[in-house]
Amino acid sequence: MRLAPRSVLSLMFAALTATTSSAAVVQLTSGSTSGYTFQNGNTYVVTKSLTFSNSSASSSLGSGMSVPENATVVLYVPKGVTLTAKGAKTYAGINVPKTATLVITGEGTVSATGGNAGNGGNGSKGGNGSAYINDAWDFGATGGSGGSGGSGGWGAGAGIGGDNAQTMGTCYVLGTIAVSAQQGNSGTSGTAGGKGTTASVKKLVQVSSTSAYWMYCYGPGGGGGGAGCGGSAR
Repeated sequence: MRLAPRSVLSLMFAALTATTSSAAVVQLTSGSTSGYTFQNGNTYVVTKSLTFSNSSASSSLGSGMSVPENATVVLYVPKGVTLTAKGAKTYAGINVPKTATLVITGEGTVSATGGNAGNGGNGSKGGNGSAYINDAWDFGATGGSGGSGGSGGWGAGAGIGGDNAQTMGTCYVLGTIAVSAQQGNSGTSGTAGGKGTTASVKKLVQVSSTSAYWMYCYGPGGGGGGAGCGGSAR
């Protein structure tokens, strides 16, 4: 984020008014659990402490709040008011894509947190070995196949920035507003898969009418798959 002098705010408001005929002042009066998308050219005033997230069962999971591509938005948070924005998975708390501009101003507080990284997958168990003895000339053993490795977890989202590790646009912070932008937490690694069972066969084999001996066959179990790494906090 870039800090700009208070004079930039006046220039931003003038630019919004001059270039966007549909510009409006929008009062934010309630939060959301399915995200919120700003509209180009508007100034948004947070009327009370609100929380925006994107983790409800009906949503597709994403940013708590999002500025559209090629849009310029002003967000005003007055004194004593806290705006909280929380992303899900790899999404930002407040998404500002590469071609967008967000101006945050006021005397209140903005707390933006990205989604948490995903946990790594568990490795699968190795295959079991096999063995057989039919007679002194018909026997064999096969080792079990190795288990597959666990998948890696997705990375954490940014507090304010691009979704899915994309390049962030421009964000100005003006006035005495307090802005806290935190990435999500790292994921935990999965567990390794267990070794497959070793097959063991023991049989007394008759080789003649007067002779017999014990035969042993072993088929080792396959090694377990490695653990998937948890996603990192960027």
